[in-house]
Amino acid sequence: MRKIILALGISIDGYIARLDDTFDFLFMPKDFMHEFAAFNASIDTIVMGRKTYDVFATSWPTRPEDDTDMGRFTARMNSMQKYVASTTLKDPDWNNTQVLDGDLADAVRELKERPGQNIVMYGAGPVARELVKHGLVDEFHLWVHPVVVGSAGEEDGPFAGYPNTTFELIATHPLDSGVVVLVYKPSV
Repeated sequence: MRKIILALGISIDGYIARLDDTFDFLFMPKDFMHEFAAFNASIDTIVMGRKTYDVFATSWPTRPEDDTDMGRFTARMNSMQKYVASTTLKDPDWNNTQVLDGDLADAVRELKERPGQNIVMYGAGPVARELVKHGLVDEFHLWVHPVVVGSAGEEDGPFAGYPNTTFELIATHPLDSGVVVLVYKPSV
């Protein structure tokens, strides 16, 4: 069965990048881009909410697809299968994008049963919280960036679905730039 991975860029003080403000703290050093490219080679599907779709669908198709790490990542983002949880979006413009119909948890369970690589969800909004609530997130990939933003306090973030639950660290990967990739799974 495919895994669903919730991937978040986060500062060392717990600030989670949001779509409605700047991503300036998510600096992209070369070693991080290599790690990010390797991660994206292990997935073939994205699940997202409407707000993430609106931001991604207006930015990724306009970026250059070339032989740089970012260009290869852009090409992958544009070609990959994408699913949007939305009750208002009817005809998505971004290629290979479908709107999930019916109950979100049931639709995502069905996606997990299909053949293919892992599924990623970027973000920490209501769709992420719903997947966490239903126990559908198999791993949390936190890309901790060595910067203090000073705006933490995400009481309604994706971890709110796991009150009094512990997580098991299954992998760490520190990069020369100071970014640390942490991989957790919920403890059973």
